[in-house]
Amino acid sequence: MASSTAGKSGFPGELIGSGRAADVYALDAERVLRRYRTPHSCAAEAALMRYLREAGYPVPEVLSADGPDLVMERLHGREMLADLAARPWRAGRHARTLAVLHDRLHGIPAPPGLPHPLGPGERILHLDLHPGNVMLTADGPVVIYWTNASAGPPGADVAMAYLIIGSADADAAPQWLRRPRSAWCAGR
Repeated sequence: MASSTAGKSGFPGELIGSGRAADVYALDAERVLRRYRTPHSCAAEAALMRYLREAGYPVPEVLSADGPDLVMERLHGREMLADLAARPWRAGRHARTLAVLHDRLHGIPAPPGLPHPLGPGERILHLDLHPGNVMLTADGPVVIYWTNASAGPPGADVAMAYLIIGSADADAAPQWLRRPRSAWCAGR
């Protein structure tokens, strides 16, 4: 974790997370700001997250979206990937949780206007649903990072998760866990 940057120009608070495209800052005990590093509108992502939340799917509550800034409820817990690194014996449990999250998501019809980059299909696809994008909270797992979401055939989403889990460089996982993770993805 980074030290507090509150009060410095351009930084709204303590940097608590950083991904490929955005940084997450703590605004207070109940809210975070995810700010994209490049010009990017969060409007479509915010609208989808609101739609999913209304459908009962576990996503953070969106409080506001303005250009590259998305203010959401602050989740208290840790990423599933960090939990796997600390407690590898939970791999089977987490795999079942990911399967349930995919099944629940694919049961929700896609709202109008969601892009279809992977062919026809009317279900919501996350396209990045892996242990690094699931927060484990006291209220259950919550799926984060909806930037890549689209509509399409559910099998494409599951295939993408399989590819990501099986081939991604899992920096958060210790070296001794990387081989078992690969075997788990291969079904061995």
